[in-house]
Amino acid sequence: MPNRREFLKTSSLLAAGAKLSQAQTRRPNVLLMLASGLPDFALDATAQAPTLARLAAESMQFERSYTSCPETGPAQASLITGRFPFALAADPPAITKIVREAGYQSSIVGAWQSASGRSGDPTTAAIDFIKQNRRVPFFVLLAWQRDDASVVDGNARRLLSTLDDLKLAGDTIAVFTSDHGYGSGPLEPAVRIPLMIRHSRVAPGRRSGVLASTVDLAPTLLALCGFEANESMQGRNLVRDEPQSIYCAGGFGRPDEWRMLVRGLDKIVLDRYRNVTNLYNLGADPLETENHAHDSAYELKRDELTALLSDWMRRTGDGMDPSGLKLR
Repeated sequence: MPNRREFLKTSSLLAAGAKLSQAQTRRPNVLLMLASGLPDFALDATAQAPTLARLAAESMQFERSYTSCPETGPAQASLITGRFPFALAADPPAITKIVREAGYQSSIVGAWQSASGRSGDPTTAAIDFIKQNRRVPFFVLLAWQRDDASVVDGNARRLLSTLDDLKLAGDTIAVFTSDHGYGSGPLEPAVRIPLMIRHSRVAPGRRSGVLASTVDLAPTLLALCGFEANESMQGRNLVRDEPQSIYCAGGFGRPDEWRMLVRGLDKIVLDRYRNVTNLYNLGADPLETENHAHDSAYELKRDELTALLSDWMRRTGDGMDPSGLKLR
């Protein structure tokens, strides 16, 4: 039989092992920074954002990321639910609620369309929340009002410096994105957005040509945190999957309602009567100056993309019709 000294030594080793195991299995923190009305930096050569440029170099950066809708409220709803705005239920499960129920401290601060966003200086509020919860897993979503890139960059620098000072950077998934670009239609400056995800489980500095959407962010973050995506989510895990096309919608219930699909470098837009209004090849025509919607030479391409867009409508429950009502 072991003597008392051996017993105490064994007990100490077991306790130390338990603490190490607990530390190793702690789920990562999440800092999600959301800027409003900030387009993909590739579309704005005047943007001055050295902090975000450094973050991009340290992140998996999605160079072809799109909003699900170029309007703040619908885009924010898509971001936290992983669902398209037209497919939102009365009380969809939000990622903030999912992680909170799993033991995270969760908070939304800043310019949020729902009443759950905290008032005051959002960056300071987010920093305070991080400091208060640094010893437990936290999920903080910070939404900034529309501002120029240099102001957003300065606020991002404060937040990322806080993670460094608290030695939390290695345990935190840091995300930067925006709800939409500038404008409200289906053109690239309105629908293209920045998206970068920094974490030890994603390759630093990787620049991805994969098509990404706002609806993909919630399931991606859940996967990185070690959770299964909620079955109601329509997005994809961008770390595992490589989507070949994205879907976007806008102008809900208005005469100018539209749907947009991007597959590869081809882009098509339909109006609320499902007529093709725009057809571009973004590789040859990144500024979208040559509309081939009614060009007979593009008939096959137009039919292919229209069929794929119709499939997206079917799979996502998009029942758009001329009245703006849902078809059941």
